[in-house]
This record gives sequence, structure tokens and C-alpha cells, in this order.
Amino acid sequence: MAQQAAPQGAKASKWLALTAAVLAFSYTFLSRYIWSPLMTDVSNEFGISATQAGLYMSAFFMGYLITQIPGGLMADKLQPKYILIVCTLCSGLATALMSVIPGYAPGLALRIITGVCSGCVMANCSKIVAVNFAPQERAIGMGILLASPPFGITLANTIGNPLNAAMGWRKTFLLVGVLAVVVIAALLLFVKPIPKAPVSAAVVKKPGMLEGLKVFFSDPQQLILGLSGFLFMFVTVGFATWANTYAGTLGFTRAQGDRLQHCRYRGLLPVRRHRQAAEGGPQEFPADQPGAHERYDPGVQLPAQLHRADDRGHRVRLRVLSALHPLHHPGNAARR
Repeated sequence: MAQQAAPQGAKASKWLALTAAVLAFSYTFLSRYIWSPLMTDVSNEFGISATQAGLYMSAFFMGYLITQIPGGLMADKLQPKYILIVCTLCSGLATALMSVIPGYAPGLALRIITGVCSGCVMANCSKIVAVNFAPQERAIGMGILLASPPFGITLANTIGNPLNAAMGWRKTFLLVGVLAVVVIAALLLFVKPIPKAPVSAAVVKKPGMLEGLKVFFSDPQQLILGLSGFLFMFVTVGFATWANTYAGTLGFTRAQGDRLQHCRYRGLLPVRRHRQAAEGGPQEFPADQPGAHERYDPGVQLPAQLHRADDRGHRVRLRVLSALHPLHHPGNAARR
């Protein structure tokens, strides 16, 4: 019995460690994207332009970029548990201090600090997965860990507008900063320090950072992969930052803007039903007609006016969606 308890405890501990890593990584996205639903009110209070408001997100990524490579070096040389605790604590403090900023410039500085603290998180969370999961299980662990970004973004847009309406943008920043305490507690309880490897007599020289960069920039496949990741993040960050504000310019409420974000980050694609017209071509039902919406998550119903707006653009998007997701098209029913 005693021999069976140890493996079960080890199995449980690795999932708890992964849970703590997911919380830490998700918190970085919560703290950075909580700005999106609060942007309009902060801009109105300080009288700043859309360009200045966008610089708040740019400032975050300036700091985030600075600590990406140092974060990876620290993950290899130091204890990821303590690095994540310090980074989460500093990020939470900087986010909480956003609640007392007197103007634009102090907030810009705090956003840079938040980005610097968040830049080390991804590498150290990955180290936790690598240490706790066997090689044949690491893909599962990394898959769960990489669900953190959409989870954090969705959480920011889910709680941002309701909290802003209930208590104002300053207290919303304060509450998000306080949530760092929950993440720190999970890291303290669930993540164990990595045992030091025994020192061997034969010292093997490991390749340094410059050698790694040389390999990366000389490999076309890695360059293409890096460019793809850059473009993906460009679209993701731009959408998450400006979707709430843009939805407001189209006449939607903040709650409806949130639903648009939910569809984006929960992988839901709004597709209208088609009926076969007499001429043989697909014809759309009016969006406000009963049964016009198909394959929607019942918890995320988009407003009908979204489907009526910009009908020409919607038809283009509909063709793209039909091509990407042929199962939604009734003309392909025979092939299902």
C-alpha cells in the first residue's frame, strides 16, 4: 500500500503544479487585458486620445519583450517557483497601483513595470511542466498551459465591464491586483522547488545564448515559425485590445462587446442557416427570423443587429467560414 501511495501522490502533485502554473500564466493576461474594457472610461477621465490609450498596451509589451530572454535564462539557472512568485507579486502591485494614478504618465510607467514582470512568466511555467511531466506527457501539459492566454483574456472581458459599471475603473484595477494573492498562494502550496542536480566530475560545456540565436536565425523553418507566431500575436493582441471600443462605435453595448470577445476566444463561429432558393443558390434567413441562428452556444447569444450590420461584409465572411468549416453548409450534408 505504501508503495502505491507515492506514485499517486506524485501524480496528483504534478497536476497541482500545472494548475498553479496555469493560474500564474493566466494572471499575466488578465492584468494586461483588463485595460481593454476600462480604456474608454480612463480615456474620458484623463482626456487622452485613442493613440495614447493604445500606448498603454504598447508600453506593457515593451516591458514584456525586455524580459523574455532573461526569463528563460533564469528558468534554467534559478527556481521557477520563486521567480513566478516575485513576478506575480510585482505585477499585482503594479496593477493595483493603477487605481491611484493621478494622470496619464504614471499609468504608462506602471504598464511598463507590469510588462517587465510578466515577461518572465511563460518560460518559468514551461520549466515547471518540463520538470513535473515525463517526456511522453509534456505535450498534454503544454497544451493545458497554452490554454491560459485565451482564458485570461476571456476572464478580463467577462469581469471588466460588470466591475467597471459596479465600482468604477479604479476599484476594478485594485481588485485585479488583489487577485494576485490567490495565484501566489497556489504557487506556494503546489509548486515544489526543483532538486539540484548532482555535480559531475566531467564538466560538459553547454551551448550559450549566442549559439542558440545563431541556430535560430540560420534555420528557415524556425524563422517562418517565428514570423507566423508574430503575425498571430499581432492579430490576437489587436483584437483583444480594441474589440470593446470598436463594438461601442458600432452602437453595441459593452455587454454585447463582451459576447463578441467570448465568441473569438471560445472558438465559436457565428454562422447563419441557409435555405436552398429556387434558383439553386443558398439564401440567408433574416437574422431576426426564428431559427436564424445555428450552432450557437446557448450561453453566448449575439445581438441580432450584429447580423444586419454591414451585410456585404458579412456575406464575404460567410463564404470564408463556409470554406473553412464545410460541415456548417447544408450543401455538404451528403458528405457528412
